[in-house]
Amino acid sequence: MSSSTPGFQPSAADPKSGRQLVNYLYNVVLQETTDTGRTWSGVATREANGTAFLVDPANPDRMAISYKSSSSAGLYTTTDGGAHWKTCDQGRYYDTIVADPGKPGRIWFGGWWGLSHSDDFGATMHQVSEAEVHAVQFTAGAAYCAPPTAG
Repeated sequence: MSSSTPGFQPSAADPKSGRQLVNYLYNVVLQETTDTGRTWSGVATREANGTAFLVDPANPDRMAISYKSSSSAGLYTTTDGGAHWKTCDQGRYYDTIVADPGKPGRIWFGGWWGLSHSDDFGATMHQVSEAEVHAVQFTAGAAYCAPPTAG
């Protein structure tokens, strides 16, 4: 399987480690390359629809996938490069997952239910706003959140 296969959508990548998380039909696949992207090999597969993805830029062994399926929604997380995954069924999925560059280890989650952060890679969440958030960006030490667009 390669990143040019139909239905295969790169969703988060770390060019230094050669890892990428991708949606492929109804699965999320962790792939690795050792030849700068000419070939890819599958490392792990999670059976669900991925809605947001993070490869931690400070530590690419740490990855998070927000997922939804017909029976659950929540997070898949790994801290060892995909060798082992934890499932946190939270009954909700996220539209964005972003690492906080000013606080290593903190990640932010946004979605229809609001904005939260976690200092333990998703095991516990701290909600900071109930306003709908679909994107988070850090610039010069400040966080900017994008509300839904009218349409």
